[in-house]
Amino acid sequence: MIITFERDHAQGDVSAVCDRIQATGELKSVVENGAPYTVVAVIGDINGRCETLIEQLGAMRGVAGVQRIGKKYQLAARKHPDQQTIVDVGHGVQIGGDRLAIVAGPCSIESEG
Repeated sequence: MIITFERDHAQGDVSAVCDRIQATGELKSVVENGAPYTVVAVIGDINGRCETLIEQLGAMRGVAGVQRIGKKYQLAARKHPDQQTIVDVGHGVQIGGDRLAIVAGPCSIESEG
């Protein structure tokens, strides 16, 4: 889940949201102070309480919006730090393991002429 804050939010607004997330006992929050927005990523399994938590967080002061992370991102996400998603692309090549994999398209390596 991603929580976006309004541009004119107070630092206390972010702290209150993080405290609410931590109060669940199972979820963690990661704050990213960027320009122009501050966002909080919620880390952990939110199934079963998602809609209620989205409503509660969305109603908090300073929050501009709350978005769920869809299933299409589940393979890229990490549920636990010790789990990895490894994709076998064939010919003995794996992406997501312990070795670096660099992917480039034709436009990256070709030139005109």
